[in-house]
Amino acid sequence: MSEPATAPAPSRREFNAALALLAVAHGGLSSAARLVADEKPPDLLTVAAEALSAATKARYGKYLTAEQLAEVEKSIRGGVFRAELMRKVALTNADEPAFAFSADV
Repeated sequence: MSEPATAPAPSRREFNAALALLAVAHGGLSSAARLVADEKPPDLLTVAAEALSAATKARYGKYLTAEQLAEVEKSIRGGVFRAELMRKVALTNADEPAFAFSADV
């Protein structure tokens, strides 16, 4: 008898990316329902931060107190918004890092 072919298990990075996309999609669906009621478009950064916070709470919630969870959520929100600010900076191929290397002699 031949063994049934199984798909390889996803890596941690692929799994986390899929989890984040699922959470964002779910948040987008609930946001779509709110959009019909409020006629106000949802902020995608807020939805992404909420999704990452929910994933963190689901995975590590049993190890953290309420205060620690609040700090983690605050850190996640800050990271998401800082990343968006960095994405808005236009760089060209000629831009160099903002530091100068000098070897210690």
